[in-house]
Amino acid sequence: RRAKNIVYITMLFLCSEAVAFGAFIISLRNKSGGIQLANANILEQKKALVAELAERMKNAQGGVIVNYQGIPVADDTKLRSELRAAGVEYTVVKNTLTSKACDIIGFEGLKDQLTGMTALATCDSDPIAPAKIMKEFADKIECFEIKAGFVDGGILDQAGVEALAATPS
Repeated sequence: RRAKNIVYITMLFLCSEAVAFGAFIISLRNKSGGIQLANANILEQKKALVAELAERMKNAQGGVIVNYQGIPVADDTKLRSELRAAGVEYTVVKNTLTSKACDIIGFEGLKDQLTGMTALATCDSDPIAPAKIMKEFADKIECFEIKAGFVDGGILDQAGVEALAATPS
């Protein structure tokens, strides 16, 4: 009999928790009947990141998208150091955010390359620097792969980035 009472009390507790959760979800509904996000600030932050990334890509003279998966930490640190010294901004950005930025600035051709672990290197002053440094590292590190790039508003495939890297500066 005692075990039945414990089961009954547990079931009541679980039911009350489910009702409370349902009430919480209903309270998230806005006046128009749609569901509001629990934290609308996150959405606004993501929109700001996309706008900032789109502006960065639009203003860059050159940029390269790479797959950095498997790169050793020491090599990544050395890469970042060389990029900073050359005035190249290197960041890892979520593919979905980069894809939305590509939509904004008309770089839809880059969206196919936004799979896996990707990083973006851009430079406002030198269109060749990102390609040149990334190509050097891709030659040294087998798992580091150039995917695509852009220069002066045009999109480059992997071969185009490698050709740009071979350009004397």
